[in-house]
Amino acid sequence: MKTSLTELLQKLPHATPAEQPGAEGFAHGTMSLHLVGGKASGAARPGLQDAVLIVAAGSGRLAYEGEEHELSAGDAVFLRASHPYELSDTGDDFAAWLVAWGPAGGEAPAPAPSVFAAIDA
Repeated sequence: MKTSLTELLQKLPHATPAEQPGAEGFAHGTMSLHLVGGKASGAARPGLQDAVLIVAAGSGRLAYEGEEHELSAGDAVFLRASHPYELSDTGDDFAAWLVAWGPAGGEAPAPAPSVFAAIDA
């Protein structure tokens, strides 16, 4: 499976409504990759799955869990399933990858200490 920013930008409407996930790049099992772009402003429905939003181009603002975040190319944000978020102040050049995975409702919190701590040691 392969896709590109250029390919998916051509599939996006001029403005991506907040309730739409954007253009789908590919999916496998519970994982899906979408591109959100353009003037993607407004409150979004909370996702059914955990997701990571990775800004590929442009800038904007994200309201999430009571905090405001300035976003620019290279930033990544974890979006917990069932938690609404709002993108604003994005321009026509805004593009962000949205990678969603896991069960509806999100994954269980990692055990403490993380099972990966021993592996990384």
